[in-house]
Amino acid sequence: MSSNQILDKASIKRSILEGLAKEPEIDRILIFGSFLFSETPNDLDIAIFQNSDQNYLSLALKYRKLLRKVSISIPLKKKLKPG
Repeated sequence: MSSNQILDKASIKRSILEGLAKEPEIDRILIFGSFLFSETPNDLDIAIFQNSDQNYLSLALKYRKLLRKVSISIPLKKKLKPG
């Protein structure tokens, strides 16, 4: 993304919800960092609070696949947290 390109943040947030909304183990999704305040953020920090017995790697790969559409627009930094 070039530094003068302004993101459609509402569209990105909708894409995140569409990608993750059907996953029953997810309790909460938190977006934080420069994405909230900058017109041209470098990345999107997202924490996914979940309640699952699956291991970290399995969940991280699953969520990465579900958010692939978003990661084309802006790099993601994901953190998984137990619910």
